[in-house]
Parts: sequence; C-alpha cells; structure tokens
Amino acid sequence: MAGLRGDGWNLGFVVETERQVEAHLDEHLESLPAADTRSREIIRVMKDDEARHAEHAEHAGARTLPPPIPQAMALASKLMKLVAYRL
Repeated sequence: MAGLRGDGWNLGFVVETERQVEAHLDEHLESLPAADTRSREIIRVMKDDEARHAEHAEHAGARTLPPPIPQAMALASKLMKLVAYRL
C-alpha cells in the first residue's frame, strides 16, 4: 500500500522500522550481562547501522507517518516477538 503512495511514504516506513529495531536492540543491551562486552559491541554496531539507515531515509525525503501507523507497527512487532519467543 505504501508503494502506491510514493517514495516519501515508503521511506517513512523505513525510518519507523529502523527506529523500532533500534529500540529492540536497546532491550537486548539492557538484558546482556555487563561483562559480555563482545556481544554489547556487536549490538551497538547494529544499532548504529539502523540509525544511519533511518537518517539516510530521512534525507532522501521520508514522510512522517501518521500516529496510528507507528503504533500498529509496534503492536505487530510485539506480537511477532511473543510468537517467536514462545516457539
């Protein structure tokens, strides 16, 4: 559906997806033992990559998604994580 609305909307979804992935990676950082510096560094690099992708999409003309869309994306993400953790 976003594809039919144009590049700005597509890029808006990219930005929101990357922001939500960053938040998920923050959850992982919080749950890792402080001594696990190797895993922490890997996740930090991943988080930096996600932030850079979002920034590039913003500079390329991403539109800001209206409020119900980011919330719906977050809810879908939570559902997918719940299912993945239960399997």
